[in-house]
Amino acid sequence: MDLNLEKWKLILVRNETDFVGQIRYGQDVEIRTYILKIGNSSFTVGNEVWQDDALKAKGQSIIVHYDYLKDKSIRIPDDIREKLNNLYLDEEKIGVK
Repeated sequence: MDLNLEKWKLILVRNETDFVGQIRYGQDVEIRTYILKIGNSSFTVGNEVWQDDALKAKGQSIIVHYDYLKDKSIRIPDDIREKLNNLYLDEEKIGVK
């Protein structure tokens, strides 16, 4: 992985997780990840942890498109925005098996 500051353009600014059920060791776990919101320079990623057809944890992370050399957020380019839109999930589908 190339972590050159001229190429690396993401910074994690917020991360939260709510545990809503016990996760059993040694049993399969399904992780779902999707985009909840796309702003000018940031996007919100949603995550769910499922086991035995039950939601066990859910969370969100806010990630900012960032220029480390200029020390400021920058607009998400259109090509990346299009890829993020392909991963967008409508709110009514969140937490539904």
